[in-house]
Amino acid sequence: MNLTVLMPVYNGGEKTKFAIKSILKQTYKDFEFLIVNDGSTDITEEVILSFKDSRINYKKIEHLGISNALNYGINNSSGDYIARMDGDDISLLSRLELQVQEIKKDSSISILSNWYAHMKNYKVFRVVQTPLSNEQIKRDLLKQSVICHASSILKKSDIIKIGLYNPEYEGLEDYELWLRGLNEFTFKNIPQVLYCVNDYGKKEINKNNKQILFDLTNKYLSLYGSAETKFDSTYLYGNKEQLRGLKLPKLNLKYLFRYFYSFMPKFIYNKKIDLWLYWRMLILKTMFSKQKSEINKEIKEIISN
Repeated sequence: MNLTVLMPVYNGGEKTKFAIKSILKQTYKDFEFLIVNDGSTDITEEVILSFKDSRINYKKIEHLGISNALNYGINNSSGDYIARMDGDDISLLSRLELQVQEIKKDSSISILSNWYAHMKNYKVFRVVQTPLSNEQIKRDLLKQSVICHASSILKKSDIIKIGLYNPEYEGLEDYELWLRGLNEFTFKNIPQVLYCVNDYGKKEINKNNKQILFDLTNKYLSLYGSAETKFDSTYLYGNKEQLRGLKLPKLNLKYLFRYFYSFMPKFIYNKKIDLWLYWRMLILKTMFSKQKSEINKEIKEIISN
């Protein structure tokens, strides 16, 4: 399989070193490692050039933003498949091998990703288990992104066919791409943690992005949407008045809670207490998981050697 690992990086600093190590140490060895330095002004270039490996194809461009850097990388890649990588994260060592095996079994897959973990100071604190099947992923994508972009493998011909990343959605470029490809793409997630995202603390959705997310999800609801997905999307990205304007899709606890919760004052409603509890429960579940120590051991092996 002709594979390019594409890693755009902007001012990644020392963290870039560990991201590169995690790719060069993969159990699957046959790939082009295309690193696009998106006009970094710190020590990123020095870190990249310290590695001597024939698989590395280093490009430096002026600062264009992640969407344009990704498009540049895709257009200058040699692979038929593009494996994404972020410049401050960690790919676990069997990631590429397992992903390549999955694509070889099913060449219809357009976007393949996997379960992933959040880490702070290179120690895991939360594991995220995403839906697995194409059908469930497409349904859930109308509410939120359930594909770990940085750990995904993309079929290049399918991405080019629908027009690559849209720079107008900077910061949401992956989610917009997934939604735009709902009709054309076949999605799949591997039920195994193969990637660790560097978490710098809670990332708030600003008001502008929230409106964009609301508009995006509503735009594509006509394809795979239902009363349930519309209600959930409105709860996540709309306001409480918009939510109360919808009919309850089902008489179950989740929808009843969200409907009555919309009568709370705005500052309380915006906190989304049920989602807050969900993410805290994931942290608690991960804390007592044997998997956590195994992943931490592998991370330590990657960054220390």
